[in-house]
Amino acid sequence: MGSGLHRETLAHSHKPKGHKEHDHQTVRNRPLQVSVQPLELSHVGVVAHGANLPRVKESYAARFADLLEGIAARVRSLTVDRLDRGITLTAFGTAAAVLIVAALVLISVALFRLLAIATGATGAYAAFGGLFLVAGWLSWRKGRQVPEEPPPGGSE
Repeated sequence: MGSGLHRETLAHSHKPKGHKEHDHQTVRNRPLQVSVQPLELSHVGVVAHGANLPRVKESYAARFADLLEGIAARVRSLTVDRLDRGITLTAFGTAAAVLIVAALVLISVALFRLLAIATGATGAYAAFGGLFLVAGWLSWRKGRQVPEEPPPGGSE
């Protein structure tokens, strides 16, 4: 018991003057109050956040960003946009060619069957054979034509 009394005396003797004794439960339940002061760094050469920067630096930064954006847009228009159009046209052209060839095949099959019903199979083969014979003869004739000689000393 004697040592407990001695601790109380020491604890009271180290407290500053005007110090109020608080109940530990009251201190624990009280909300923590913290006040935050803005940090002022301008005295060390660092500009604090939100400080007004000179207009000159803002305009240089904005102008430089606009320049970079313009360069990127120009390069994109010269490369990616042209390739995009070319790829799109190639894809649609290929799809159109495939559909046209498929339509021609189906139409020719339908015509052959109609001729086969009307004239029999032999008549349909003869009609289509004659059609392809004429088309081949015209192609052969067109390929064998010799171009005319340009006039001497003249340009085309």
